[in-house]
Amino acid sequence: MGSSPKVPKPKDPLDLAGKQSGKLLGYYGAEVPKWLQLQEELGPQLMAQMFGQTGQFLSGVGGQPGLEALQLSTGQQAGETLGQLRAGEIGQMTGQTGLARGLMEAMSPEQAAVVQGFAEAHYHKLIRIFQCPHHNLLLVLRLF
Repeated sequence: MGSSPKVPKPKDPLDLAGKQSGKLLGYYGAEVPKWLQLQEELGPQLMAQMFGQTGQFLSGVGGQPGLEALQLSTGQQAGETLGQLRAGEIGQMTGQTGLARGLMEAMSPEQAAVVQGFAEAHYHKLIRIFQCPHHNLLLVLRLF
């Protein structure tokens, strides 16, 4: 029979960690000053580039709208959409006025007469305001 191979003696992990950390600290001690020097040399250029890109993002570039233009456009579109929705709602309510009056007249002719009298009274006030040179349209709108 042959001889068995020799097994290497195990290494102490704490001793190994100490050596590795010493080498790591030596590496950082040598390299960090180089990185700091590079930052001093290139930092202003990198900042100017970053601010330039931010300006392009906000204002747009090459005919493309930036964030500010997109926000303005979106706000205008939202305003138009709200206006259309309101106009549709008013149109719907106006269309239902006759139905509501007819239903009220059928339920209570006396109540309908009161509403009709109220409408006529306001109509005559409106006519008087238009004839009066001291009132403006704002007062007319406040009546209703």
